[in-house]
Amino acid sequence: MPKIPYLKSLVMALTLLQSMHAAIRLPEITVPADHPKIHSSGYVSQKILTRTLDGQPVQSLQFNRLIRLNGKGYGWDNPGTRIAFRTNASEITAYLYYSENHSSTTARNSVGIYSVNGHSESDWTFQTAATSKVRSPEIVAIELPYPDTSGFHDYELILPYEDAAEFIGLNLNSGAALETFNSKRALRYVAYGDSVTQGFTSSRVDRSYAYRLAEQKNWELINAGYGGRSSAPEDAKLIASLSPDLATVLIGVNDWQGGRPIASFRKNMEQFLDNLRKDQPDLPVYLITPLWVPPSWQPARANIPLGAYRQALRDISQSRRDAQLHLIEGPELIDHDPKYFDRVAVHPNDAGFEMMAQRLQARIQLNSK
Repeated sequence: MPKIPYLKSLVMALTLLQSMHAAIRLPEITVPADHPKIHSSGYVSQKILTRTLDGQPVQSLQFNRLIRLNGKGYGWDNPGTRIAFRTNASEITAYLYYSENHSSTTARNSVGIYSVNGHSESDWTFQTAATSKVRSPEIVAIELPYPDTSGFHDYELILPYEDAAEFIGLNLNSGAALETFNSKRALRYVAYGDSVTQGFTSSRVDRSYAYRLAEQKNWELINAGYGGRSSAPEDAKLIASLSPDLATVLIGVNDWQGGRPIASFRKNMEQFLDNLRKDQPDLPVYLITPLWVPPSWQPARANIPLGAYRQALRDISQSRRDAQLHLIEGPELIDHDPKYFDRVAVHPNDAGFEMMAQRLQARIQLNSK
């Protein structure tokens, strides 16, 4: 008899799981994910998968940022990755598959945006229906608006910064056609760092500093920010492999929060830059020292002042005598006021990120190609 409540709970859980999977219905796809006129950008790697949904095979375009850490699945998030196409269709539905790869339920933001002819409205968003405490696969249908004028128009889907979304394809009205989408991005920008660069805790992907900066400069963004990342020399090889035209590096606050010795931090960052220069000797690199952090934020293991990590980066920048290595003082990017930061105070909020992007725009002066 004592086991009955447990069995009842188990049956209820299984019923709920079955209902969630039953809710995944295969949509009608007229343009598959691997269509040659679908243009994607802003990712580290991609591949076509064949998934089984509603008992039927369906192809999905999966994006991957390669780095795995913390068991959270952040390497499957693709902040600002774009899926673009050009069509004369009057009825357009795009389909995304939100997978189980982003396993964190405490840190997830599934909000993406879309644009038409380079323009986006504040309510042009998409996201999962799942709550932050539920992680099950889901198909999201995005009905895209048709402009008043006939002819071909450009559409872009911008993936969220903190969830794993794959592209399944499009459903267009009969007789619709696709043309080649021509990206007008001037150059490739790799933003490397930790959760601040990934976008935590902006309200959505287009309000993070890296996205805002790239939009202001008309750059293609590859967001290589990973929540929880600290100094890691091996990451430089990933950055170099992406053939960037410039890179920003904002790292160190997690070294501080974890109590990493300054000597170890400095050694890691020296090796990081050595690794980067092996393959990208002339790459413009903007090394950003850790941002100001409100004094209310006191990590238990942070036994060294944050300023010491900033000073280590200053010393590295000065000693290397690298004409393409530029130091930016992180504390100068956002006013020293808690109102610009989240309750997890190492993370700026939307207002803080906006200020940060504006000031970076002024400090990064690079001739477009």
